[in-house]
Amino acid sequence: MSKKILLSILVIVLALGLVGVGTYALWSDSATSAGNKFESGSLDLNVSGQFVATNMYPGATATATYVVNNDGSIPGKLSAKCAFAGSATLLSELELLSVKVDGGPELIVPGEAVVDFDKVIGVLPAHSGHTVDVKIGMKSTATGAMNQSVTGDIVFTLDQIVP
Repeated sequence: MSKKILLSILVIVLALGLVGVGTYALWSDSATSAGNKFESGSLDLNVSGQFVATNMYPGATATATYVVNNDGSIPGKLSAKCAFAGSATLLSELELLSVKVDGGPELIVPGEAVVDFDKVIGVLPAHSGHTVDVKIGMKSTATGAMNQSVTGDIVFTLDQIVP
């Protein structure tokens, strides 16, 4: 081998060695963040109140107040839906007259059929509650609904708010 080739190889090896020394630290340190935790939240809806309307007649109204609480740790979207069964004639004669949360503005157009009620009420923050006042009436023009009944539920649902 010629002297030039050996000298070139030596220069390349030294250059590579210097690059390695430049990237190698003589001192180093590290620290650990211990005990990290990830925990999901919860929705926990509780409802109290019940609608009981007896001796209804054309033009009569009845009101019920529900207390809805989110005992969970995250806010949720609160909605309500009527799920009644029984006399189709009586169901057709019942109408929602008012739905208000905490005495606020009206959430419905008065006269909405009870069977059609399915509404988002609003956001229910964690560890808080609302009162929901529901007023139902029998149409003043009701005919043929005497001695009939309907039973069922007002189903409140609390859904996660998707960011």
